[in-house]
Amino acid sequence: MKVTLILVLLGAVMTVGLAASQNLGEEGEIPHEIREVPQDGDNGIACTDALLWYNDTFCGGFTAAGCSTACNGHRTYTCAPTRCHCRIKKLNMSSQYFSLSQSLRRCLKYGQIFACLYSKWDAETNRVIPKKAGGQNLTRFSIFVHIFYSLSQIVAIVYNSSNLAETVEAVMLMEICLAGLAFRWEYTADPVAEQLLNYIINIPGNEVGIRRSSQMNFQAIFFGEHPNVANDANSNEETTRSKAGHYCHLCPTHSNLGGNLHLSHGNFHLLLDHSPPLQTSISVLPLLKSGRSSLTWPVRFIFAKVELVMSFWFLIPGLYYCMTILLFAISFLSVRLNAFKKMEEKLYATKILAYKKMQIENKLVSAAIRGRLLLVFAYLEPTTQILLALVVMMMYNSSDVHVFRVVAFFLAYIIVTMSCILIFTIAGKIRENSINWVKNYKARSSWERRVVRSLAPLRVEFGNNFVERLTPLVVQEFCIREVASTLILMR
Repeated sequence: MKVTLILVLLGAVMTVGLAASQNLGEEGEIPHEIREVPQDGDNGIACTDALLWYNDTFCGGFTAAGCSTACNGHRTYTCAPTRCHCRIKKLNMSSQYFSLSQSLRRCLKYGQIFACLYSKWDAETNRVIPKKAGGQNLTRFSIFVHIFYSLSQIVAIVYNSSNLAETVEAVMLMEICLAGLAFRWEYTADPVAEQLLNYIINIPGNEVGIRRSSQMNFQAIFFGEHPNVANDANSNEETTRSKAGHYCHLCPTHSNLGGNLHLSHGNFHLLLDHSPPLQTSISVLPLLKSGRSSLTWPVRFIFAKVELVMSFWFLIPGLYYCMTILLFAISFLSVRLNAFKKMEEKLYATKILAYKKMQIENKLVSAAIRGRLLLVFAYLEPTTQILLALVVMMMYNSSDVHVFRVVAFFLAYIIVTMSCILIFTIAGKIRENSINWVKNYKARSSWERRVVRSLAPLRVEFGNNFVERLTPLVVQEFCIREVASTLILMR
């Protein structure tokens, strides 16, 4: 199957990345605070006569049943001989219900092990911070090695490609490597991206529409329940209903980041010793001239481990910059806007201040992704889509290509197309929804109407352009036109 299996595994990772996020990392308690109210010294008064502080507000005497009712939803309670404990859980975007910080920590952990990211996770402050000078120098060294590795892949394809199937497989694998290089192409750590991630994972949950509800149970599906709640059959705690549904759909899953994909990439060398663009295809050239056709097993093993490390160097940064920063940023804006539209606040000044806060967040997101991340995505995704469409058609019309390869490349084409449409659609809806809110706002005075109409719409920018409602259709039309034009020229 040559390197086709690598594309299939990569497609599986991308599919999981666009599916619901899972609860990753070590299980721990949800952040909370405990208010203890002693009763009459240490007289052993039972919980039926305990005094309770509810949301930092004194609520008077409660029975045990009253304490249970007051502590319902996101709160739990425990009874002691002299006091009633009300555990107030502070939900935010980094809590166990969302697992955003879990997936981010997992990716940064691999990035620190293989020295391929400029940032790392600080366990003391629970924030993303830049590495020290030594760590950043190692990351720069890995980028330079990545450049030479990409050049060697081009040489391997030019000198060792024998047929159509082998060539297109090698080109697609090389493009994955080049995409990872394009996403990580920076000389120093980007402080704006770090600030954006820290802001997202620490924003209070109530600002993105989290509320208590007994109507829908999406917690286990989207966020993964806390073990103390999920395993307690007698728990009467209400589950969380989140308005951040597709936000968590877009959260990448890095639980198998160091698993099958990288191991398969490296272990291919144990079976294939001169298939481009693998490095052994270059090393075997002198052997072919001397009459030998393969490398020894120890040499294959060494090259397999080298390719394993290289696969980490281009896949981890690609997943971090594209599937973590880019997707987190765009989906975060969309969720914030949806929560803002459903805000029940009737006070005019409060709504205006909330919208201006979203404008500041929009500026932060644009500063983090417009210069490189979304710009690279906007160019690489259509290019990959066009190339995959041509490959599928060429392989389908070829008589010496197995049907499995055609299906594998067709599935890769579907995944790339859907991800391109999804990202641009969500980004375009942000601008459209903000314009509609300004247009449909019911002002109570002419002065209020003028202030609202002066508000600039939110928009996701890349380079000197921005994404609007019709951008996904324009991109797909461009891809179809280019594929058709190329096929006509090839005839």
